[in-house]
Amino acid sequence: MFKNYIKTALRNLWKNRFYSGINLLGLSSGMLCFLFIAAFVQDELSFNRFHEKGERIVRMNFTGKMGENDLTVPQLGAPVGAVMKEEFPEVESFVRFRETGEYLVRYENQSFQESKVVYADSTLLDIFDFTLIAGDRSSILRQAGTAIVTQSIAKKYFGNQNPIGKTIQLDNESDYVVNGVLADLPKNSTIQQDIFLAMAALPESRETLWTNMNFETYFLLREGASIANVEAKLPEFLRRHLGSEMERFLKISFDDFLAAGNSGAFTILPLHDIYLHSEFQENLGPSSDIKYLYIFGAVGLFILLLAAINFVNLATARASTRSREVGVRKVVGAGRRQLMGQFLSESTLLAFMALGTALIGMAITLPYFNELAGKSISMGFFAEQPLMVFVGFSLVALIGLLAGVYPSFVLAGFKPIEAIQQRVQGNGRSHQSGLRGALVVFQFAITTLLLVGTLTVYQQMQFVQEKKLGYNKEQLLLIDGAYGLGDQLSAFASQLEMDARVKHLATTSYLPTPSSRNKSGYFLGNSPDKSALYMMQVWYVDENYLPTIDIELVEGRNFEPTTETGITTNVIVNEAAIREFHLTGDVIGQQISRNFGEDAGDQSELHVYNIVGVVKDFHFESLHHKIDPLVMHQGQSTRFVAARVTPTDLPGLLTDIEQKWKALAPHQPFQYTFLDEGFSQMYEAEIRMSKVARLFAFLSILIASIGLLGLATFTALQRQKEVSIRKVLGASVSGLFLLLTRDFGKLILIALVISLPLSWYLMQQWLQGFVYATAISIGTFFLTGGVLLLVALLAVGFQSLRTALGNPVDALRGT
Repeated sequence: MFKNYIKTALRNLWKNRFYSGINLLGLSSGMLCFLFIAAFVQDELSFNRFHEKGERIVRMNFTGKMGENDLTVPQLGAPVGAVMKEEFPEVESFVRFRETGEYLVRYENQSFQESKVVYADSTLLDIFDFTLIAGDRSSILRQAGTAIVTQSIAKKYFGNQNPIGKTIQLDNESDYVVNGVLADLPKNSTIQQDIFLAMAALPESRETLWTNMNFETYFLLREGASIANVEAKLPEFLRRHLGSEMERFLKISFDDFLAAGNSGAFTILPLHDIYLHSEFQENLGPSSDIKYLYIFGAVGLFILLLAAINFVNLATARASTRSREVGVRKVVGAGRRQLMGQFLSESTLLAFMALGTALIGMAITLPYFNELAGKSISMGFFAEQPLMVFVGFSLVALIGLLAGVYPSFVLAGFKPIEAIQQRVQGNGRSHQSGLRGALVVFQFAITTLLLVGTLTVYQQMQFVQEKKLGYNKEQLLLIDGAYGLGDQLSAFASQLEMDARVKHLATTSYLPTPSSRNKSGYFLGNSPDKSALYMMQVWYVDENYLPTIDIELVEGRNFEPTTETGITTNVIVNEAAIREFHLTGDVIGQQISRNFGEDAGDQSELHVYNIVGVVKDFHFESLHHKIDPLVMHQGQSTRFVAARVTPTDLPGLLTDIEQKWKALAPHQPFQYTFLDEGFSQMYEAEIRMSKVARLFAFLSILIASIGLLGLATFTALQRQKEVSIRKVLGASVSGLFLLLTRDFGKLILIALVISLPLSWYLMQQWLQGFVYATAISIGTFFLTGGVLLLVALLAVGFQSLRTALGNPVDALRGT
């Protein structure tokens, strides 16, 4: 019996191949989108889930407020981990990580710039399940001057040699012996380092200061330990240690510090929440945002729902033309059960054919999706997710059953004679039309949401690209690893300055794109104000920095050339710093002070600085964040040589610069980039989201228009005789065209009225994530409405025009 159902179903699908093709294309497109989004979401949710002790691993963070500045960091002071382990019985172990920037790593005559280098405690593998493939587990990272590397790094530097015992040199001065090799860290780990250096080599790791927060610290809790119990003890723990240190520093009680409107708290974040729920910018590794998963998950479900609605809509519409077939089958002996089985088998078979088509499409297009989404998903992913596979097959079966419910339960109940004479219409048709109309409205409402969202994301990205940033990001060449030149750096810079194609040049580690960042607390005046400590960004730049980056000086003067090797007492601040200090009038000559920082030495010694200039506020973080107060000290920082260059003969200039570099440092890698590339990286997530949104918006329009085309074709076929009679009675082609299209136009307008206000609200919520955001223009809504009406007109108009132009005699003769 089942074999007969399948054979008959295939015959019927082939007989009605136009409708079958439309249904197959629409449903498989929706399933393909859903499969991609499901794989993406599942991959995002898998981060850090491979650690056996993951449920017991937590990271401790600091969140506080000093003056009007919020301080939220995932780092702690050096002593916090050891003191926590000593005072909290819930803590079994801890590991600290300390990033100190990029390093020039050399082995024999080859060297590379490495950014994924971090200091780590010897307890690293006691807590995290990274696979050690070479070396003695009991000795790794225990001695100063030792390191462990990933398999890729070992291959890069040592080839097929045994890496154990080999010595690498960092920044031409520090030697580290490799005593362990890790398998490359999983892609779904938030720790993505290539070289781990023994923490014992870092003097800072033995400091006792709690306020010097530079160590990302993870704790392994004991079996059965409660995170809530640990969190309950943290306020007193903070008061006892960090609070007492601040009292010594500020010379006021911690209670008075809090009473002045300041705050401070240690918080706990489980390892499994770090990737999607971390609010911190300075995470050790990659991070995302759970809201994007909600958005993409909703989009995936909506697109699948669009395709399912199409499928059900066309199936029910097509079923009403099969009443004569039902009558004939009943006359020759078919029972209700057989008819129900036949209709359900047809719809379910087509649904699973759509699933097969979607899987084939996914296998073909998966590399392009991975490139677009920044993932490395493979088709074997589904073999690792049996629950997802089960849910997917269940959804497909449900869609098939829903599409077969109407013909199987309604048509199977018709009386044979009435069915053969096709007298089974009346109220039924009106009810079906109303249901299909509601489904069309729902379809296009969802499509409107996606299209408005896509246009808004695009407009915000355009706003970001076109906004005046306060500096010039174009034609700024950045040569990385300048400190690798050592004593030859000045000679290299002098040679570049002599080139007419180089307008300005500076050496710096601080850029208005992701680079070095430091914060420090300042007092206004030359003595500490016990109640007013202002947290500000601290940069160390030279006198060439402002003209090279093209930052506007609005008051005072630039730094003057100096022969001093240390940090001078002159500073330049931005307008945000002036507002933070509440300074008015002439600010040039005003003094600020601090008693910690690179030039501080003894913590009890106060250092006073003179404001000699004020720069116009410029964006050195993404537009998600407001412009923070900034203090520029005159000093040296040498990660980059920044050169403002002319756009003419750029390839020739780069070749000449590389030759000069190789002449001075033949064993140092020459690496360069441009500032605008770093600027784009700040919005990588949004740019990727914009591309994905455009793709899904296009597919949703395609799916909706496919469904509309199918319904329009069916409607035109149903009303063919009516149109012919009207034409015989004198109706014009334009009048008949309007008759066939106006109902669909009304449905699109209803969908727009419902969805446009909702889409405005949702995108306003998204834009609130940017401190500086575009406004949603009325043109967005007009464009959305125009596109959808045009799509609907094209989908419906062709078939309607074809019917209106048809020969009425042919249609009437078919009665």
